Amino acid sequence: MLYDGECPFCRACARWVARRDRRNRLALEPYQETGDPRVTAQLRQACQSALHVIHPGGEVDRAGRAVVVVLASLGWPVGWLRHRPFAWLIEAGYWPIARNRGRLSRFVHA
Repeated sequence: MLYDGECPFCRACARWVARRDRRNRLALEPYQETGDPRVTAQLRQACQSALHVIHPGGEVDRAGRAVVVVLASLGWPVGWLRHRPFAWLIEAGYWPIARNRGRLSRFVHA
């Protein structure tokens, strides 16, 4: 899971995920610090605006779909959210949060 390590809201979300990932299924890394060779300059740029998940096979999910992947990895029964019409609802809900994460950072512990 690649997140913005400079954003207090994103760091708080990553800590929330880390506390719940009891099976260590996710590697959580700020995109600014990752050494993963699959993280290209283009992917780093895309990570500035959205959460990304890189699967072991190399495929990448981003934004709302990445949130669903993370929650499913934590054992939440959310796989159905990947399908229409729910997938577009997740995306529609993701972007207002992502665009306002600077404001939301005021409500989390740095």
